Amino acid sequence: MNHTPMNPTAARAFAVAMHGAQRYGDHPYVHHLDAVVAVLEPFGAEAQTVGYLHEVVEDTDATVDDVRQRFGDLAAACVALLSDAPGATRKERKAKTYAKLALVSGPEELALLVKVADRLSNVRSCVADGLGDLWETYRGEQQAFKSAAFRAGQCDALWAELDALLDEARRPAEDDDLTIPSLQQRTVRVLGEPDAPPEGRLRTDTMAAEVPVSLVFNGIAHAVMMATPQDLEAFALGFALSEGILDDARECFDIEARTLRAAQAGLPAGVDATEVALTISTRSFERLKGRRRNLSGRTGCGVCGVESFAGLDLDTPPVPARDWIDQVDLATVLRAFDALPARQLLNAEAGAIHAAGWARLDGTLTEVFEDVGRHNALDKLIGALARAGRLGEPGFVVLTSRGSHELVRKCARMGIAALATISAPTAMGVRMAELAGVRFWGLCRAPRAVLYADGSL
Repeated sequence: MNHTPMNPTAARAFAVAMHGAQRYGDHPYVHHLDAVVAVLEPFGAEAQTVGYLHEVVEDTDATVDDVRQRFGDLAAACVALLSDAPGATRKERKAKTYAKLALVSGPEELALLVKVADRLSNVRSCVADGLGDLWETYRGEQQAFKSAAFRAGQCDALWAELDALLDEARRPAEDDDLTIPSLQQRTVRVLGEPDAPPEGRLRTDTMAAEVPVSLVFNGIAHAVMMATPQDLEAFALGFALSEGILDDARECFDIEARTLRAAQAGLPAGVDATEVALTISTRSFERLKGRRRNLSGRTGCGVCGVESFAGLDLDTPPVPARDWIDQVDLATVLRAFDALPARQLLNAEAGAIHAAGWARLDGTLTEVFEDVGRHNALDKLIGALARAGRLGEPGFVVLTSRGSHELVRKCARMGIAALATISAPTAMGVRMAELAGVRFWGLCRAPRAVLYADGSL
C-alpha cells in the first residue's frame, strides 16, 4: 500500500506540467484547478490535492499509476473515480460515471467532495460568463448527478449553492438581455496569514466590477467612463446634468442602456461593456457639439481630456440661499454618516466602492448609490433625484471620498446647497464651495467633523 502524504503544492506543480498549454476558456487550465481548490480549501490538504489532480488522467497522458506513485493509493483511487468512463456521447459517459459514483463509500467518498466542488466551480463560471447552453447541460444533469454523488453531511453548503445556481431564476441571460454583475469573483492566493503554509492559501475573493460605459448622445459617442454596472441610466442622466450638457432633466427624452460582449465592443476577451444612449433636445445637442472633449477612461479627476486652460471649466454658479441651511449641523451630518455603512451593500461584499447618499435635514438617508468612482456615485444620485423631480428639496449629499473641486461643482450646478465628505477636502474644493455658497463639511468621522465652508456667499 502506498500511503504517501498528499501535498497540494506538489499536486499543483504536477497538474500544471501535465496540462501544459491546455486552456480553460480564455485562461490557462490551472485557473480552473485553482478555482476548484479554492472551494475545497476548508476541507483540508487531501481534498485540495485531489482537486488539482482530478482531471489529470482524463485530459492528459498521465496514468492512475503515475498519480499513485507520487500521491498515494487514495489519491489514485479518487482520480480514477473522477475520470469519465468511455462513451460515444456526453450522456453515455456521464451515465457510466454517475453509476460509478453511486457505489462509492468509505475514504473514497473524498472523490465525491471533489466532484461537487468541480461542478460548482463550472456552474459559477457559466453564470458569471453567460454560458447559457452549458448551464442548461448542467441543469439537465443535476438530478442524476446529485442522486449519485450526494452524501448527507459531507458538504451540504456546496450542494445548496449548486442547487441555487441551477435554479431557473439564475439562467444566464441571452445576449439581448445580457447584464454584467456588479460583484465578480476570482480565485486568489493569500500569503502571510498566521499558520498558513509558505505557498499561501487559495480562496474565492469578491471584487467590485469596473466596466467601460460609453455615453452616447443622439447617436454620437461622447465619453467612455469606467463605472460599476448598475443604476447606469441614473448615472447617464446625472452626468449629463452635472456636466452641463443638459440644463433640465426634461431635455432628455429617452435613455436606453445595453450591454455589449467584448467582441462587439472591440475589447479584450472577458471585458464586456455597456452603452447608454440618450436622446436629448436639439438645443442641448448643439451645445454639446460645441464643447465636446475626450473623457476616455475616466473614473476620476474632473479635468481629463482638457487640452488648455481655456478649456478648463471651473465656473461654479452660486446656489440660491436656503433658509434651512443651518440645520445641516454637526449632529445631523454625523447621523447620516452613521447610517451610511448599512446601505453600502456592494462595499460590504467587496470594498473599494464609493457611496453617495441623500440625507434629509434630520440626517435620515433616503437614497444611496454606489460605484467604484466617487464622481459616478454622485452622478447616479443626481440622476435619480432629477428623475424623481426632487432636485432642490431640503437636504444634503454625503460622500465616502475626499472633497475635490469637481464634486462641489456638480452639487452647485444642481442647486445642492450642502455637501459632506468622509475624508478631507482639497483647497480648490473649499474655494469652489465658498464661491458657490455651498455648506461644506469634511473629515466627517464621529465624534467630529470640520466645517470648511458655511454656505454663505
